[in-house]
Amino acid sequence: MSAPRLSETLGKLAEALPERAAMDYQQGVLKILAGGRQRKVYWMNDLLGRAPDATGLLFLEYGLREECDARGWTWDLETRRDQDAKAWAQVYCGDQRASGDMCADTPGQALALALLSALERTL
Repeated sequence: MSAPRLSETLGKLAEALPERAAMDYQQGVLKILAGGRQRKVYWMNDLLGRAPDATGLLFLEYGLREECDARGWTWDLETRRDQDAKAWAQVYCGDQRASGDMCADTPGQALALALLSALERTL
């Protein structure tokens, strides 16, 4: 199964973590709290079929690592070059049934999907 579009993932992330992330549809960015500052992830490239915003995806990954750490959850990232998905992420929140395990093209999106999965299962 392939990962959803980055823009869709980021929209769900903003809904699930409004204190950490917010979508700005006019600018085509997700604003994410990372390193104590608000950073931007440009997602319009995804819709236009262009290369992703590499710097923004690093900020996304960093902000999500901070979110997992703040919750006391452990996370793991792995890059895979020999498979369809290039990155795999797992978020473990202490309850095996609530852990998230996802693949995507980038580590930031894989971590976002895994965190969303874990959040969904803890509700």
